[in-house]
Parts: sequence; C-alpha cells; structure tokens
Amino acid sequence: MEFMVLLAGHIPSPYESFVYYYGLYSSSHWGKERRENKGDQGIKIQKFSKNPV
Repeated sequence: MEFMVLLAGHIPSPYESFVYYYGLYSSSHWGKERRENKGDQGIKIQKFSKNPV
C-alpha cells in the first residue's frame, strides 16, 4: 500500500499542475546569482563616447 502512495504522489489533483524549473529558470540558479551579485542592483548603464578612438 505504501508503494502505491509513493507511486501516485507525482500525480497532481484535478485542475492542478506541477511545474518544475530547470537550468536558468530554477530557483537554485536565481539564488546563486543573487548571492554572487549581492552589491549589484541589476541595471548596468554604459556610457558611450560620440567619437570612438
């Protein structure tokens, strides 16, 4: 009986769905990025000169 509970555990209830995020969309990736770029505000402004040398 316990086996059946474990087997059916991945089946969502009616009108519900499970969403798994992998790669760049995973929460672990976002947390890692946040820790690495703690001082950054996420917006980078680049200044360009009118006369490039």
